[in-house]
Amino acid sequence: MTHSIETIKKIEQSRLDALVAADIKTLERLLSDSLVFVHPTSKVDTKTSYIAALIARNPYVAINPVEQTIVVHGDVAIVTGETHTLALRDPPEQNVTRKIRMICVWALEGGDWRVIRYQSTFIP
Repeated sequence: MTHSIETIKKIEQSRLDALVAADIKTLERLLSDSLVFVHPTSKVDTKTSYIAALIARNPYVAINPVEQTIVVHGDVAIVTGETHTLALRDPPEQNVTRKIRMICVWALEGGDWRVIRYQSTFIP
C-alpha cells in the first residue's frame, strides 16, 4: 500500500464515515487490536470497548473535518486537526455540535493501515 498523504486522507475519511454510519465491519478493519482511544471527556477505550459502545449507542450524527494536517513517517502516519461533531444527546432535542482538536495515529500492520492511537479534546 502507498505511504502517501492522499492514502491517509482517504482512509481517515473512511473512518469518519464508518463512525457516522455505525459501520462496525469497516471499523473492525480500520482499528488496531492495540487501539487506545481517549475521548474528550478523558474516558479511555480499547478497540473492544469502543466498538461495544458504538453498537450499544452510536452518538455520531455528523463528523466534519475543518482543518487537517497529515504527516507520514515511514510506517506511521499522524493526522491532527479540528473536527466539528454533531452528537446525539438525551433527550434528542439536546443534540450538540462540538468542536474537537484531535490526533489520530495510523500504523501499517500486516500491510494495512490501522488506527493505533486516538486522542481528542474539546475546543472551548
